[in-house]
Amino acid sequence: MSQDFTLLIEEDYAEKNFSIYVPELRLSAVGDTEEEALLCAKELIEISLASNPSLNLYATKVLRMEIPRFTNSFISTAI
Repeated sequence: MSQDFTLLIEEDYAEKNFSIYVPELRLSAVGDTEEEALLCAKELIEISLASNPSLNLYATKVLRMEIPRFTNSFISTAI
């Protein structure tokens, strides 16, 4: 039986690595490459499920929110 999980992948330019967050399990993984981080995340998920087969998953919702960019037209100056 297979199960789908949400993965949030972020590239960290300062640290020069990739981090992955699995919100349903509250797990994080890091790797030097995206592929390495994905492999670590997969292993962590498998270990979590194997050690606790009746593990309750956290509810997850993925949303995107559009925020207008700040422009100077919003700044008022008093003279």
